[in-house]
Amino acid sequence: HSECKVWTDGVVEKHIYKKLDKLDMRLLVEEEGNCFRDAAVGEVGEMYLAGPTTSPGYVCEDGTVSLAQHDAGRIIDNKLYLRTRDKLLLLPHGGLVYSG
Repeated sequence: HSECKVWTDGVVEKHIYKKLDKLDMRLLVEEEGNCFRDAAVGEVGEMYLAGPTTSPGYVCEDGTVSLAQHDAGRIIDNKLYLRTRDKLLLLPHGGLVYSG
């Protein structure tokens, strides 16, 4: 959700968001060989979510629900995460800025 604070990249003001406490969120950067690491402060990463309120997947043509259908699931540290494809910049105080 938005803290209603803004951050500027020198040109455009953008809202600063923070993660919800009960949602397991990781910002990951893909490296060579389909390996992932957590984004560092000042770096853009892709948002992955896990937790009881996270979608179980997408509805497939046959009516089943699956994360595999759209390459939307990743096992990270033995936990299944939903790949959102949202890019976020991690700020020093833990805030997040939508980046694509």
